[in-house]
Amino acid sequence: MKKLVLVLGVGAFLSFGLNSCSKCASCSGSNSGLDGIEYCQGNAAEDLVYDAAKSSCEAAGGEFSK
Repeated sequence: MKKLVLVLGVGAFLSFGLNSCSKCASCSGSNSGLDGIEYCQGNAAEDLVYDAAKSSCEAAGGEFSK
């Protein structure tokens, strides 16, 4: 019984970890210093960072894409 609970717990943890990054993108072609860094959306904090990076990239003339 303990092994079953452990296996289910590990499975749930891995499933959550793999699905937590629903949308990722990176900046290219800008002079903002953001080029090559991948940003992902997932929770509220990650969404704020993603939106800020997208805005900065586009303001610097870059393209923010997958």
